[in-house]
Amino acid sequence: MTEHTYPDRRETREPSEATPSRDAEADRIRTSTARCSRLDGGTADAHVLPLAGNGFEAWIDSADVVVERNIFHDIYDTAFTAQGGPQSTTGSWSNISLRNNLIYLCNQSIEFWSAGAGPGFVNCLVECNTCLYSGYGWSSQVRPDLNTRVHLLTYGWDLPADITVRHNTFYDGKVAYRYSATRTTPGLVCSANLICQRAGGLLRYGQPQTVEQWQAWTAAEQNDTDSTFWVLPQDAPIDVTAAWNQVVGERSGCTPPAPPAPTSPK
Repeated sequence: MTEHTYPDRRETREPSEATPSRDAEADRIRTSTARCSRLDGGTADAHVLPLAGNGFEAWIDSADVVVERNIFHDIYDTAFTAQGGPQSTTGSWSNISLRNNLIYLCNQSIEFWSAGAGPGFVNCLVECNTCLYSGYGWSSQVRPDLNTRVHLLTYGWDLPADITVRHNTFYDGKVAYRYSATRTTPGLVCSANLICQRAGGLLRYGQPQTVEQWQAWTAAEQNDTDSTFWVLPQDAPIDVTAAWNQVVGERSGCTPPAPPAPTSPK
């Protein structure tokens, strides 16, 4: 396994300096103690889409990937994504772990989608991440798709999935906790998370249930049934350090890094 350890690594391109990005699978990679920020929108040339700028992207065919104890913030798109298809050699993502990372002020925190044919997501784990203020960063002012400002984002769901999302903190998604382009996401199992939304905040975009109605929502979705839900003040200020201090220690055994300094939206 190739290990990448970059203390205080920082991407500093401004939004006006968008550059093309190329999708690629990751194989036997461990990324830890990195700091990635201000990653901007460009053009994914394989698809001619003007929405690039992810923190860590595991394209289809990725295997044996560990992303842990990194800090992702102020990213145009999502901090972490596993996505791809239909062109593929294996049709899968296998043994992918995202754990104990700090994510804040990204447009989305975590994303999954699949297309094509194959085994799909195999043994994928999202655990003990602290995700704060999705959709409140600089890119929310320039993106065309404002309804995707959420913590957990899913698009196409063609392939089977074995994805566990547990013991994470999802704090204050601008639009909702979740967005899904499909009615269901079989194999995506969320449990024992801490989900915090402002009073009246949605749990899933396109559905009426607010955070106060979490019992009805979890019963209908049959997901996050053992998660904890907090109602935040509607007029609370954006304060990453204060939010981190509020939730640290709430998920037993989780040890995400602390924010480097108090941060506000740019």
